[in-house]
Amino acid sequence: MKFKFYIFILGAGLSACSFGKQTFVNGKSIPLSAEYPNSRSVDSIVSPYKIELDKEMNQIVAQAEVDFINQRPNGSLGFLVADILLEKGKEVLPNENMICLINIGGLRAPISKGNVLLGDVFKLMPFDNQFLLVKMPAKSIVDIQAYLKKSGGEPISGFKVLQDTILTGDNQVWQANDFWVVTSDYLMNGGDNMNFFQQKLEVKNPNLLLRNVILEGFKSRKTLSNVIDTRIKL
Repeated sequence: MKFKFYIFILGAGLSACSFGKQTFVNGKSIPLSAEYPNSRSVDSIVSPYKIELDKEMNQIVAQAEVDFINQRPNGSLGFLVADILLEKGKEVLPNENMICLINIGGLRAPISKGNVLLGDVFKLMPFDNQFLLVKMPAKSIVDIQAYLKKSGGEPISGFKVLQDTILTGDNQVWQANDFWVVTSDYLMNGGDNMNFFQQKLEVKNPNLLLRNVILEGFKSRKTLSNVIDTRIKL
């Protein structure tokens, strides 16, 4: 397989108009092949860092009893992650009415049965998204329900959407009160068209990354057990 990289030549010219300096960029494609051998000098610089990074990323952080798969409307991977995030949210704000809602697209790799490595956590959550708690008005739960129906399901915890019925995580009838949502800064800002977050009443940012919360949850569990649940029924 041939790979390509680009060399850009920058040239600066003065423009006669009032916008000042203009920069011109020209690119040239150079295929990478055996014609361009590896640079030993570069390899000698990079190699020690790669060895150290590989050593760190190969640390075992947990054991998975099963393969955790990302799927709609109910997926073991999404529910595992959402449960971990919700647990952290309740640590930050105990005794509050709280749920978790994240997006299936934010989980980028499965967790396979067996040893779970630190590198697997980075593959699962490669983004530096912030862990947020967002206070929402009671009426917004209906908008969240409608969104889940339209999207076909997302990772959730702390509540269930069973067709036209909204239940708490322990199968009680949902009460019409204000509530907190554990989510990411990306989604709170309208990512994946989660525009209902515009109704937010308050936001708390504990200055945590989602990835670090997930890692902490994996380590504390030690063994990742299968999550078998029907939380969304369309």
